[in-house]
Amino acid sequence: VEAALPLMPRVPDFLNFVERQSSQSGLILQSTNVAKAQLLQQGSDIFKIPVGVSLAGPYPAFKNFLLALQNSSRLVEVQEVFFFTPQQGQIFTFDLKMRIHSY
Repeated sequence: VEAALPLMPRVPDFLNFVERQSSQSGLILQSTNVAKAQLLQQGSDIFKIPVGVSLAGPYPAFKNFLLALQNSSRLVEVQEVFFFTPQQGQIFTFDLKMRIHSY
């Protein structure tokens, strides 16, 4: 449970995981954006932390990256995925909006 919902936000650890997994999947991590933590709901002790990432690479690599997120011990909620078709070749740009949670 501690791995899925850590007591501290551990955002740098999560961003390190994202960087490592994107590289291993064959993607280039272009940018990250972390917003301020908010309570999940009134009266709750669980915080949600919005995280945005921008990735570039082929579609199969992106599928592998999503699979790595799904299989991670951290509770990650992918909210939105935007992708842009390439001008030439097969390099897509993917923008993800996610939330991670902590106590």
